[in-house]
Amino acid sequence: MSDGKIKTTAFIPVFRDKLDQLRNELKSEYKRARSERRRELMKKLAREAKDLKKLLDQADEQVEVKTCPNCGHRV
Repeated sequence: MSDGKIKTTAFIPVFRDKLDQLRNELKSEYKRARSERRRELMKKLAREAKDLKKLLDQADEQVEVKTCPNCGHRV
């Protein structure tokens, strides 16, 4: 049934915003002292960010996003 393709790309900007929020939250958690960090939260955020990144990379492959040939960033 599922061939691994994303059926709609309409929500991709929403997922990108969510990924940015997760990254910012992880950065703010790393700014805390090591003894005050919430390890379970950090693991959960990292896992969710990794899954979203995989999804976005897969969507970029399907949509054929234009990237800079030198640095690889989106154009």
